[in-house]
Amino acid sequence: MPRPGRPAATRRFDPDRRERIIEAALQVVEDRGVGGLTFRAGADRADVPLGSTTYHFADKDELVREVLRTARERSRRFATETLRDAVGRLGLVRGIALLVEELTVRRHALLVLEHDLYLSALRNPALREESRKWSSDFVEVLSDFADPESAVALGYLFDGICMQSALFDILFFAADVEPQIALVLEGSRAMRSQQRG
Repeated sequence: MPRPGRPAATRRFDPDRRERIIEAALQVVEDRGVGGLTFRAGADRADVPLGSTTYHFADKDELVREVLRTARERSRRFATETLRDAVGRLGLVRGIALLVEELTVRRHALLVLEHDLYLSALRNPALREESRKWSSDFVEVLSDFADPESAVALGYLFDGICMQSALFDILFFAADVEPQIALVLEGSRAMRSQQRG
């Protein structure tokens, strides 16, 4: 019961608070890495009480998992839209090469952030399922443009290129990777031809 003469405390209606905490946590990871993300850091960046993080997330693992999921879903949407446009204009090899350039050159800082999240599953089994989905996303996106075997092979190449870029600050321009992409596609076609023969 409120004390006489003092207004009763009201709970602010804030239906987007959970999403704001996730967005703020993404910013913390960008600044400090996954290791620097705490409930307090996320709450401070989101400008919400510390109790809001514990209300919406059971523990840090759940918060990191939701941040990882959010980043993964955005990455998938970007890859889908970029490939749909680029492959339509330039063909499969150049379309994939253009996506690599977009990610490793123009969105390099975001690529580093994404790999920090993706690799957090190395020592945290609770995050592995979400990271596994991230690995399969590109293959699924590519399956709209290539046969399943080629999509898997290209997925391995794509993962390796992006990892090298994130770890060693290598910028891969489209012309740098077109020969490797073409080689993977040619090898995949030759293998299928042999299997049919």
